[in-house]
Amino acid sequence: MDKRTRLLVSIASMVILILGTVIGVMLVQGYTLDTKTKKVVQTGVLIVNSVPSGAQIFIDERYQDVTNTSISFLPSQKYKIRLAKEGYIPWAKEIELDNKVISEIESILWPAIPSVNPVTNTGAINVKVSPDGLKVVYGIKFSERERAGLWVLDMAKRTVFSGTQSETIQIARNTNSLDFASAGYVWSPDSSQIMVTLQESNNPEPRFQRNYVLDINRLNSSPGDITLTKEGISQTWLDELKQREQTKLLKLTGDEDGLKIASQSAIPIRWSLDNTMFIYADSESAIPEPTLPSKPRVIQVNPTRTSTASAVLESSESTSSAQIYKKEIDSQYASFSAEMTIKVYDAKTKKNFQLPYSSYYNWYPAEEKADREIQHLIMVDDGSISMIETDGKNKSTLYSGPFERDSVFAWPDGGRLVFQTNFNAGAGSEPNLYTINLR
Repeated sequence: MDKRTRLLVSIASMVILILGTVIGVMLVQGYTLDTKTKKVVQTGVLIVNSVPSGAQIFIDERYQDVTNTSISFLPSQKYKIRLAKEGYIPWAKEIELDNKVISEIESILWPAIPSVNPVTNTGAINVKVSPDGLKVVYGIKFSERERAGLWVLDMAKRTVFSGTQSETIQIARNTNSLDFASAGYVWSPDSSQIMVTLQESNNPEPRFQRNYVLDINRLNSSPGDITLTKEGISQTWLDELKQREQTKLLKLTGDEDGLKIASQSAIPIRWSLDNTMFIYADSESAIPEPTLPSKPRVIQVNPTRTSTASAVLESSESTSSAQIYKKEIDSQYASFSAEMTIKVYDAKTKKNFQLPYSSYYNWYPAEEKADREIQHLIMVDDGSISMIETDGKNKSTLYSGPFERDSVFAWPDGGRLVFQTNFNAGAGSEPNLYTINLR
C-alpha cells in the first residue's frame, strides 16, 4: 500500500470515527430519524434513578425498564411515570419532557412494611432533639437509682469496625432533692450544652429554684448553680442564635422574592438541613402558639401522664432574654394551624411548592445527591407518620398508631426515623424511643 492510499485510509478512518462519535452523542441526546419527514429530529431523554435500584419503570402504564437507566426517543409531552418494587411503596409523578433538555428523576422508595425497634427500654420523657439534629436529650424517671436522670443519645457516633452506631451517656443524675429527669431545659445554639431549670423538692417558691448548664459529653456530677448568671448566658445564646439565622439568610442575598417570603412568613422559617430550602407560611395565616417540647401534645399515648417541666419553666422565666431565647427555640417545634397555607421555598431554583396540611413537618436529611431539586419532609399527622417530597407529591405513610408529635425526627444518616410512644400505656409505664427502619 503506497503512501497516498495509507493517507486516504487514515483520513477515512478519522472521518468515520468522528461521525460515529457525533452520531453516538446525538443518540444519547435523543436525536432520531423521523421516518415520515425523513429528517433528524430531537426527542426527549429521561434518566430514571431510584434508591434502592431495580424498580420497574412504567410510562403511561407501559413497562419500559428498571432503574437506574436512561430512556430515549420519547416525544416531548406529559407522561405519567410510575416506579414499583416489591416490598416498597410505589412512586408516581406526572412530568413533562422537553426535547431540548435531559430530564432526570431521582426517587426514594420507602419500605411498605418497615420494622420498628426500641432504642430505650427504661422509659424516655422530656425528649428533645438538638439544633444540629445529631443528639437527643431525654429523662429516665423510674429506673435503678444510679440511672435516673438526664441522658443523651448521640446518633452521629461512628466506630471503625461496625459503622454507624449510637451512644448514650448520662449527663445528670437525680438526687433526693433534684429531679433532673422531669426538669425543663433548652439546648444551646451549638448543641454542646443544655440549660436546665428545676425546683428543689418540687417547691414552687423562687428561692428553691435551681438553674444549671450541663455539658452533654460527660456526667455532670457536681454542676454549679448559674441562676444569678442565667440572664447573661441566655443573652449570649440568643445573640449566637440570631447570628446563625443571619448567616443562613445570606443564602438569599440578591433574591428579593426569597427575602420577602422569609420576612413575611407567619411562622419562623424552618431551613432544610443543607440550608437550601425553607418551610414558611403565607403572611395572612395566623401565628401559632409554640408547643413546648417539654410538654408535648400527646396523641393517643397515656393521656393521664403529666409532667412538671412546664410548670418549672413557666415559674423560672423571670428575665426577658431567657424568655425570648426559649420562645425562639420552641418556635421550631410549633404546630401548624388548620388555617395556614404551608409552603416550601427552594433558594436554588427560586421555586415555591405548596404542601398539604399537616399538624407538623420536620426535615429529612438531604440525600447523597446534594443538588437534587426535590428533597423530603417528615409529615406528622394525628396518628400517622409519613414521608413526602418537598413539591407536595408522593406521600408515603410509614407508621400508623400512637405516638407523641414533638418527638419525631430522622436519624442523621437518613436510615431511620425516631419517634416516642408507649405500646403498654395501660400498665402505667413511661413511653420509650423507637426507630422505624427505612433501609
